[in-house]
Amino acid sequence: MTFKIEKDIPPPPAGRGRKEGKYPLADMEVGDSFYIEGAAEFAVARTSCYGAAKRLNIIIQGNKDKDGDGGRIWRIK
Repeated sequence: MTFKIEKDIPPPPAGRGRKEGKYPLADMEVGDSFYIEGAAEFAVARTSCYGAAKRLNIIIQGNKDKDGDGGRIWRIK
């Protein structure tokens, strides 16, 4: 497969097509956390939150419950 390199095509505006986040990361202060029920839901949320945290320039930590039925996301920096 070959690709044609094109010049002078502007990128889309920042944030184009993005909705306000599903998770409250932008509203959290250091030490705040929220709980997500369900192991599968937590796995998806943790991945999504790490990406969103990187864009927001914050640091989060996510941990599963010991029983595996969900987990918690903390803002740590």
